[in-house]
Amino acid sequence: YKTFQLPRKEREISAKIMSEIRQKGIDVYDVMYLMDLIVRLGCQEGFFPFWESLRKKRGVMFYTIEANSEGELDEKVNQLDEIFLNNKAEELGAEISEGNMAKWHYAEQGHWQFYHNLWGIYPSMQPLSAECFSPISLYPEVLNDIDQWDMEHNEDMQKIFNITQIRPIAGTGPVVLVDGNNVEITCGFTSFWKYYNGEIHETIDETNFKLWKSLLERVTKHGVQWYMMGDYMSRLMVDKGAYSEDFYNFMKSIKQVIDPKTILSRGKFNFWGEK
Repeated sequence: YKTFQLPRKEREISAKIMSEIRQKGIDVYDVMYLMDLIVRLGCQEGFFPFWESLRKKRGVMFYTIEANSEGELDEKVNQLDEIFLNNKAEELGAEISEGNMAKWHYAEQGHWQFYHNLWGIYPSMQPLSAECFSPISLYPEVLNDIDQWDMEHNEDMQKIFNITQIRPIAGTGPVVLVDGNNVEITCGFTSFWKYYNGEIHETIDETNFKLWKSLLERVTKHGVQWYMMGDYMSRLMVDKGAYSEDFYNFMKSIKQVIDPKTILSRGKFNFWGEK
C-alpha cells in the first residue's frame, strides 16, 4: 500500500497517472484519488489525524497491489512509483501514522469509515448523490464544472445556510479506477434534512430537490453513465435526450418482451404502459 500527495493541478495530474497505469498494463488492486476538499475538511474535523502534519492540504492518491511473488511485487512497485514520481507526486510514509491512508484503508478496515467520505463529514447531513462512471480523461472536467455549478447556485445554497449555519458541500468523494479506462466518480452534494433543530423547514426540502435536479442535469451533459439508475435518474436521462432514438427503442423492445404489461418498475425510463 502506498499513498502520495499530488502537486498543483491535482485533478489533471491524477487523471494522467491513472491513464499511464492503464497504458502500461499494470495490474492494480485499487487506485483512488481524493480531492483537496476532502483532505482539508477531513483534517479540520479531526477525521484524518495521519494528515495533520501535511504542510499543504492538497489532494492525495493511493494504490494497492498484490502479487504472486516478491519479484512480481517489486516490479509492480517500481513501475507504479516511477509513474507517480515522474508526475511530481510526493510519497508519504509507509506507516499509517506517516500518512499512508492506503494501509489504513485495508489493513485496519478504514474503508468502512471512509468510502463515501463526502457524505459523512458532518453528522445528520443527507447525501444527494450524482455518483457516476466516466472515462478517466473526462473526470477533471466534470469536477471543475461541479465547482462552477456550486458558485452559480450560491443563492440557493445560502437559503439552507441561513437556517443551519452550515453551507451544503458540493464535490466528490473518492474517484476510483475501475474497469478498462473508466473511473467511478462519487460526486454530488451534502445538505440537511428538512427536520432541523427541532423544527420542520420545507424550504430545505424544496431547495435540495431543485439543486439536486440541476446538478444531475449538469453532470449528465458530460456524457457520464449513472452508477445507480433509479426511477428518477432514468427518466431524467430520457428527458434530457441522453439516449439516441435507436438505443431507446432497443430498450423499449426488450421491456415489451420481458414485461409486456409494464408491471415491473413502472415509469422507469418513461416506460409507463397503458394508463
